Amino acid sequence: MNIYSLETKPEMPRTREANRAIQDRQRANLLAAAGRLFLRGGPLTMENLAKEAGVSQGLPYRYFRSKDELFDSFLRDLLRAARTSPAPRDRRGSARPRVRLEGMIDRLLERRRQHPEFFRYVFRMTAAPNLSPEVGHLMGQTYERLRSTLRRLISEAQAEGEVAGDDPEELTAVLLALVEGISGAIARAPADGPAPRVPATATVLRLPGPAPSAKAPRARVARGRGSPLAPSAH
Repeated sequence: MNIYSLETKPEMPRTREANRAIQDRQRANLLAAAGRLFLRGGPLTMENLAKEAGVSQGLPYRYFRSKDELFDSFLRDLLRAARTSPAPRDRRGSARPRVRLEGMIDRLLERRRQHPEFFRYVFRMTAAPNLSPEVGHLMGQTYERLRSTLRRLISEAQAEGEVAGDDPEELTAVLLALVEGISGAIARAPADGPAPRVPATATVLRLPGPAPSAKAPRARVARGRGSPLAPSAH
């Protein structure tokens, strides 16, 4: 037996690319752990983060100077993911705009129904005065993407005769105000009490309503004072 075969070869130093890959994986691990803590609604501390991520107590500070910076990074990644996610489609892959509109509203409501603690935390932190300009800019972009997608689906559904022919900008504004109102109600509810009830998708979509039938003449709209929503036939 060759005794030299038992000798341990010196470990080669890692390249800059290898070090960066390790750092990226560790950062992703910490952010994923933060996401789990946010969703559970527990106290967010660097100690809890380290325990959740399975790392040493001091490691999170190598990536984030404080929990505020951690949340800032988490929210920034979350907003970027939302901005680059594919256009909403129904689970059945329907091409009908009304069905895709229902799928989009359903997802927005289900997130608030399933994770109220997360929306309490996000609502509180996004209102903080020390929110970074980059996160504020990403929030604006995310909101605009949501608004434009809703408006497009409403307009397409109107063209197919599936939604009442009111001003699509006003219908979009009403739907967004309702979703934001639900988020605000969740955020303001006592943490030790039940979360406010989130309405069903069908209830929300009574606002844009179906297209009026030929037998029921559409109500006249008073110009200059805002367009009232068409009554729902449901």
